[in-house]
Amino acid sequence: MKILSKLKETPGHNWTEEWLKNIEDGNTFPNIADLLSSFRNELAELKGELFLEKDHGALIEKLSDLIRERQWKQIVCSDECIFQNLSEKGIPLTTPNDDLTEIEVGISGCESLIALTGSVLVSSRSGAGRKMNVFPPVHVVIARRSQLVETIGEGFKLIENHYPEIPSQITLISGPSRTADIEKTLVMGAHGPKELIVFIDLES
Repeated sequence: MKILSKLKETPGHNWTEEWLKNIEDGNTFPNIADLLSSFRNELAELKGELFLEKDHGALIEKLSDLIRERQWKQIVCSDECIFQNLSEKGIPLTTPNDDLTEIEVGISGCESLIALTGSVLVSSRSGAGRKMNVFPPVHVVIARRSQLVETIGEGFKLIENHYPEIPSQITLISGPSRTADIEKTLVMGAHGPKELIVFIDLES
């Protein structure tokens, strides 16, 4: 409504009062009853992979199994708790301070999960820094169920409430990186990871 009101004041536009009065303020999309179900469906449409684990211990076990199954060797982890848990299981890890150009997998936390779009909201303050979302071919995101929100606006509100100052970089990740700029041919991993894998701890 505010945008339409400003357009009305722009010279050369013939907006009528009656038309503006017929437009009501409100949500563009219907409210989501089940945030988890919506996020799962939307992420699947974006070709992302999701693992739902009953608690933190089960999450670590599944993540460890996945690392061994896929035979990942070069792994960087920005989450201190996950780093310690995986190291205790004998999985070699590096930190984001190291050179990431040869890294296969990046493991990080996030600021929130957006149920409406199946997106992951990360920032430069959430431990991942600026490089984790770009260099590793596979990005593994560790999240809590409590981080599920309905809209992008709610995700930004969590960031505002969490940090005294807004992070210098906020990134919205909607599935693996892709582009179809060249001859409308879809290319995965053009500007970032080819795979996005999200783990959710359902207990927290």
